[in-house]
Amino acid sequence: MIKCCAMCGVKFDTRGGAKTCGKKCANDAIRARKKAFREANREAIRARNKAHYEANREAIRARDKAYYEANREAICAKDKAYYEANREAIRARKKAFREANREAIRARDKAHYEANREAICARKKASREANREAIRAKGKAYYEANRAKYKAYYEANREAIRAKDKAFREANRETILGKQREARIDGNQNANNIRILGMEI
Repeated sequence: MIKCCAMCGVKFDTRGGAKTCGKKCANDAIRARKKAFREANREAIRARNKAHYEANREAIRARDKAYYEANREAICAKDKAYYEANREAIRARKKAFREANREAIRARDKAHYEANREAICARKKASREANREAIRAKGKAYYEANRAKYKAYYEANREAIRAKDKAFREANRETILGKQREARIDGNQNANNIRILGMEI
């Protein structure tokens, strides 16, 4: 019996109920059927997966963490290779997503920061203290590499930058003056300590 393949349209001879001409087209048909099912039941599938994750959150996280720890090098290498091969597309997709969801992202980030302010500040402070020299070197190198760009931006936006800086100083005058007083007090204290140490010697 001659039939036409449901996937590629090629005519083939069959005696059974086959709808495809070979293994490749059979696999393609299975993939297409699964994709159509997912598309038709997208919301139900998402709800089911979400409910499963919420019910098994800790076990899933522990399993994923264990797998990552056991395969860290391979996962990092695979992710890096994928990023390098698709860098521009990934950047464009992320930029488009941020542009489309700017307000929601800001609100989410702000809520997360407010809920975890102390932990975030402590972590950042510890990182700066541990990597102070590397951070300075990185910032200096970046500035040197982009000096012309910074200068051009400043020249093009000189008045706006000055106005913004002035407004910031006016809005935070007391805080700035307090920090300056503390710096002077610390400097005077250090000078006194040095004089006392010199007298003792």
